[in-house]
Amino acid sequence: MKLKLIIALMLASSVVMTAQFKVKKKPIRLISSSEHVCMNAEWAPDGQMIAFTAEKNTGIYLCDKKGKNVRLLTNDENAGFGFSWSEQGGNILVRSLHKKNGVRLKEIALYDVKSYKKKVLIEANRGVKSVPQFIDGDASVVLVVDRKLQRVSTGLPGLKSGEKQKAVIVNSAIMKGDEAVFSNNSQFEGRYIFNQTYSPNGKKVAFQVNGLGLYVANLDGTELTHLGYGEQASWLPDNQHLLVAVVKDDGNVITEGLIEVVNVNTAVSNVLLADSEIVALNPSVSPDGTKVLIDNVTDGAIYMFEIEK
Repeated sequence: MKLKLIIALMLASSVVMTAQFKVKKKPIRLISSSEHVCMNAEWAPDGQMIAFTAEKNTGIYLCDKKGKNVRLLTNDENAGFGFSWSEQGGNILVRSLHKKNGVRLKEIALYDVKSYKKKVLIEANRGVKSVPQFIDGDASVVLVVDRKLQRVSTGLPGLKSGEKQKAVIVNSAIMKGDEAVFSNNSQFEGRYIFNQTYSPNGKKVAFQVNGLGLYVANLDGTELTHLGYGEQASWLPDNQHLLVAVVKDDGNVITEGLIEVVNVNTAVSNVLLADSEIVALNPSVSPDGTKVLIDNVTDGAIYMFEIEK
């Protein structure tokens, strides 16, 4: 009986910890267009700019933190799928789609967000098999080309905070450097690992596995924890919580999208945003943890809401 009481108190405590986050102000429409859907918004590392894409991930657009001064960075097809800001914030890494004689080719390029200059890191080819990711404090990019892990120099000065060693998807493994961290995990065999995102302190990675849901683990693969079925996770600055989208569909279209906050230590989750007028996807937490960007499937716009403890 005493053991049951202790467990109950621990669970209650974890619920309180997770439930402390709340919406401060009702979501406002921040970015919209009469010409196309706006989606997949991501904050710059300093919180001063936002990058987003259009329907079918065509192109990448930039704007200021208030959703103003919108400009086009690139209109390449599929450039908005899996794009990422450099840790230093001055560049965006892109994998775009090009077609030649009916053949689909993928190009890896780096865009300077001030000069708009494009630097091709890997010419368009059929061998690119993963979304590229910055490593070595922006000095390198890593991805899978022709089924092999490939490291490419970006020409950017690397940050000295080299603790953030990113990983890359290789079949059913997440790689750290040249070492497969999860490749021997039988539960992931034959499954696709995607949407990986790293904690602000660089010590943990959250990721989805098709058919199994959301997980979190240390970068060495230890403390692997199932966190339910939330999608498109975004870390809060405390390294202890994620915001995730929880969606429902009717088999054809998404009918409901909620935003939940999940404690990565206890796997306890609570609804943070449930608005009947908003079908929310793709949460992106600002670097200071006070604002969240979301897609609204209902009207094809990007909304922002503030959160507090």
